[in-house]
Amino acid sequence: MSVPNPAPMTFHQRGKQWFANAFFVEWMDNTVEACTKSPGKEGFEMWMTKKWGPQKAREVMEECSIRVPAHRVRLPQRDLAKSTTDKDHYLWEACGAYYGITPKAAQYFHEYAGGSDSFHPPQRKPPVKRRKGESSGQWLARLREKARVPVALVAELTLTQLLSGHKLPIIDFERARRTAISEYDKIRDKLERWRTDPEFFFSELIECSHSTVLVPQEIPHGMNLDKNEQMLQRIRIRAAFRENVSFFSLMYSAWKDAAELLEYLASQGLHTPPAVERAYQKDQKLLWRFVSVTNRVYTIQRRMCRHMQDLLATNGYYKTWYHAEIDETGTNRFVENPGVIQGIVDRGEYTGLDQIISTFVEDKAPAAFNLIGNMDHFFRESPEEECKFSAEVFDALGDLAAVTEFSRQFTATEFGNRLAKYANDLQEIGRPETMANMRSIVYYMNPDKLKRAERRSWDHAGQASSSIREMDDAWRRVIWDVNLARLVILAEQAGGCGGPKNEIPLEEFNAMWFMLDWWLYVGSASLARDGEKERVAEVYGIFSPAGPNRPIASPQLLGNLEPDSTPKPPTPPGALHSASPAAFVSPLPVARPAETVVQSGHAYVGKQASAREKVKTRKEPKGGKKAADVVEESDSSEDESEEEPVPLPEFLPREFKLGKKVLKLFHRILEPSEDLDQKDNSASPAKGQVRWGDFEHAMRRIGFEIEQTAGSSVRFDPPAVSARPITFHRPHPDAILTPLMIKWLGARLKRTYGWTQATFQRLEGGGE
Repeated sequence: MSVPNPAPMTFHQRGKQWFANAFFVEWMDNTVEACTKSPGKEGFEMWMTKKWGPQKAREVMEECSIRVPAHRVRLPQRDLAKSTTDKDHYLWEACGAYYGITPKAAQYFHEYAGGSDSFHPPQRKPPVKRRKGESSGQWLARLREKARVPVALVAELTLTQLLSGHKLPIIDFERARRTAISEYDKIRDKLERWRTDPEFFFSELIECSHSTVLVPQEIPHGMNLDKNEQMLQRIRIRAAFRENVSFFSLMYSAWKDAAELLEYLASQGLHTPPAVERAYQKDQKLLWRFVSVTNRVYTIQRRMCRHMQDLLATNGYYKTWYHAEIDETGTNRFVENPGVIQGIVDRGEYTGLDQIISTFVEDKAPAAFNLIGNMDHFFRESPEEECKFSAEVFDALGDLAAVTEFSRQFTATEFGNRLAKYANDLQEIGRPETMANMRSIVYYMNPDKLKRAERRSWDHAGQASSSIREMDDAWRRVIWDVNLARLVILAEQAGGCGGPKNEIPLEEFNAMWFMLDWWLYVGSASLARDGEKERVAEVYGIFSPAGPNRPIASPQLLGNLEPDSTPKPPTPPGALHSASPAAFVSPLPVARPAETVVQSGHAYVGKQASAREKVKTRKEPKGGKKAADVVEESDSSEDESEEEPVPLPEFLPREFKLGKKVLKLFHRILEPSEDLDQKDNSASPAKGQVRWGDFEHAMRRIGFEIEQTAGSSVRFDPPAVSARPITFHRPHPDAILTPLMIKWLGARLKRTYGWTQATFQRLEGGGE
């Protein structure tokens, strides 16, 4: 089919008229031309069938076979097309009318072109630069605004930049390192808190159970649960525990290995893609470490997307919109309740954000960046829509943003593409030493005990990618066999099945976890290689029931282990599994042993600020053109000021001297030092409540930089080279830290930085 053209117009003219850009228009021309004749038509059908299933694919092909007379859609007045939703609607109307197809067909064609990375013109523009301090949501929303494309198209970072003709971004190893360290510390501390804080453990488990969608094998055969809510809740609690253990184990293993790998690169001075590529080409073990981390983190992202679908479809505003059905593959999928949604449409209450949520919930392969970028965009357009989402959704959105951004550093960059190709080429050659190296690093279980997984389209590195799925499935089978009878009994006592909520005695809680750890530890050993009995347990952060460092519940949160004040050398490539995760010790040195660093918060921040003088650069336009003209023509320049790297000290100070208000906040959050007389009640003020904004302000006053990812996730980057970044979730909807949240926050600060109340002292003669 030749593309009809009622009146010839340039790509730029059509892009401007369609609220898009020239690159998008040219891409659509190529796509419609390719997908309406062989062999592109058959490829389009196969891709849709693989993504949506046979029934949906048939509906798509019927829609795309409809032909309408080509015509030009009347351009709306600009003041009548202010909202994003209006502009998106007009784009597809104009697109369909121009090609003589329906607006839906135009969207389907472009979904295929974007998902398969096909038919697009050459990308000639440089990568778009990310601004300092820009959140994941802001970054994606800005890419959309810069590209001037529909919100619905912002599915992946690669796609977004393709739409405006930009090349793939350059990997940022330092950003990836900070993310990996803070996310590893967060999941490590959470696994310990599970075992040491009964109130937190059961409240989170019960909350998770409400959004857990049961699969058929979890429901006893022939049991009718419609009239037995208590039995249904027991089954949900068991299912929630199994899913969380499986998921948290994978998170622990991926973030731990990612943090160690990126710390190793930093210690070796490997900061640029060419330097890292030369290194892994010389050292195959380093190559397979990259492949292992990349694929495990990508698996986390896919699992988080599925979890986010469950949360959105079962919580808060949208919980009546959907119901779960079993599709032809035996998988639970969410579908809309037409009557509910039609009523909302009829009342004029259906918004662009609602459309984004519906698309994400029903998608069999939901795009994380689509959700993150679009939610940020619509929240800025309509802040009142934030009330549609629960705190659990905002927390999950923050975690999803962190893992998605990290994953895209290794899968949507030129570095990531070359890494995957190099690993694939080596596997295709199949030399025995190459495959032995791959299996020794990637497979932390005995390959002979695993069921081979079918190759999937998202397996970027062949068998090395599918191995993650094989081991994940094996670990799920182990978790399924764990005896959860005692867990359910205590969960009922904690109010998990609708009864009264009672306090769980610490000795009963510890006994429950002793048996759970025993089952998990024995199960992990059953999957291990000969001579590596503890390797699976170490990778997953599973504690030996007889181990001396197994956490035990006590009145002091995270009180079993103190931060280590001795620097630890980076893990070498060949010693991936030499350290026991049971130790849970942070390698942070607080200060040099012979050093006394006592200074005011203002003085410390002042020293850092003096090194932060910005060096602004501005390129002169060529040919005497105005700067604005150059930007409009190339659409590739960046208006951010360049900054020189900020030199930081090696260590954080031992003590900070602060004004009264900031000092009072830190003393409220932190516990007294161990040698302080505990009888002195004035040493530990009542926790009360703390405004989140006051906490952020206090951290800035002592030099921390704060970066929001998305949702409620906030990372604090310390002003010292050796200090670890730390991530917390901002409370939602009210940004108030409760006493329990304060206790957790203070415990993590102590674990990471060694801080107690004694670390922060009154500045003599200082003001507020």
